[in-house]
Amino acid sequence: MIKKIILITILLLIVSCKNVYTQSILYPPEPPKIELFDSSIVNDEKKWSTNNVHDPSIIKAHNGWYYIYSTDVKAYGIPRPGI
Repeated sequence: MIKKIILITILLLIVSCKNVYTQSILYPPEPPKIELFDSSIVNDEKKWSTNNVHDPSIIKAHNGWYYIYSTDVKAYGIPRPGI
């Protein structure tokens, strides 16, 4: 009797594990490719927008004024001297 229970248990384990390995994995769709800056205007700073700043921050001062700045303005293209 015990041998039958052990045999049935082993068969059930084999059959149930087989289904786990035969199922295919479903992955989510790939996210869209979005450029975070416009590389065609990277050397023409007059055409830059908010997409061409690095690590932007906004600070509200105690007097109610807002200060907006960036730690680095050029993350792509040919580096030039100066600020």
